[in-house]
Amino acid sequence: MLDGTMHILPANVRGEYRRLIVPASATITASIPFAGAKSGELIAVQAEDGGLLHGSAAQGSASVDNEHKVTVAYQVSANDGMHRVTLRHGGESRVLEFWVGAEPTVIVRK
Repeated sequence: MLDGTMHILPANVRGEYRRLIVPASATITASIPFAGAKSGELIAVQAEDGGLLHGSAAQGSASVDNEHKVTVAYQVSANDGMHRVTLRHGGESRVLEFWVGAEPTVIVRK
């Protein structure tokens, strides 16, 4: 469960971050690196599965800071299940994954 502090491990080769389990209606603030973007450039941001970005919309943009990072505030919905936020800049994308509710069971087949 999220404790109010955002600790994100590096993204995998597809730009996906490790899924975090969060409470319903939680607001998460995350800084995501975009090394190839210049300070002041806009990054497209979209809430894929519900929830709100910066408290008001499902899609928008965020500006790259001087450290080549984009800060996003995202509030997950009250619904159980997957909540993804996608950030896009040119051909690059980053995906944040949040899960609301009981952690899903993983079945491994041989």
